[in-house]
Amino acid sequence: IRPKNEIDYIEAKEYILNYFFEIKKNLFCKEKMSLAENIYFLVLRIISRINILLRLSDNKIPLILCYNSISNDGWRFSIDINSFIEQIKLVNLKRTIIPLSELMNTNYSKLRNKTAITFDDGYKDLLQVLPLFDELNITGTIFVLGDISKANRSELGNKKNFLSIDDIKKFRKAGWEIGFHTNTHADLSKLSNDQLKK
Repeated sequence: IRPKNEIDYIEAKEYILNYFFEIKKNLFCKEKMSLAENIYFLVLRIISRINILLRLSDNKIPLILCYNSISNDGWRFSIDINSFIEQIKLVNLKRTIIPLSELMNTNYSKLRNKTAITFDDGYKDLLQVLPLFDELNITGTIFVLGDISKANRSELGNKKNFLSIDDIKKFRKAGWEIGFHTNTHADLSKLSNDQLKK
C-alpha cells in the first residue's frame, strides 16, 4: 500500500471520487434499460476503470485499451469525450502509447510499459479524438466494418453514423492503423461455414 501523499495515490483517489459522481449521474441513464441493467453496466465500468488504474501502475504488463464510441449519448459502449480525454492523458503520462501492430509484432520482453489504443466499429464520433491524438503525438487503430450499408444494427445495438471513406483517409493520413471488424458486424456464432468464408 502506497503512502497517501504519493502522486499515484492522489491521482487514483481523485479519479475514483470523480467516477462516483458519474455513477450517480448514470443511474438515471436516458437509454431505456432496467435499473438492474444500468447497475450491471455501471459495475462493469467501475471494474474496468479500477483495472486500468491497477494496470497502469504495473508497467510490466502491455495493455490494449478498447473503445467503441466517444459520445455522451448513454449507450452502454460509449464514453463521454471528457472522460476519454482524462483516461488517455493519464495513460500517456504513465505509459508509452504505440500502434497496435507494433505491440503485436514486438517480443513480449520488450513491451514493458507499452499500451495500444483501439476503437471498434468505426463510428463517426471518433473524429473528435484526432486533435487530442495529434497533440499527444500518438496514434490508434480503428476496426471498421466492410459494408456499413448492411450493418447489423440489432447486433450493434445502435443507429450511430459510421466514418465515411474520406474520414477513414483522414485517420490514415494522421498515421492511424485501419483494421477490419467483419463486413456487417454479424453474430458470427449464427453464420454457416459458407457465410463465414465470405
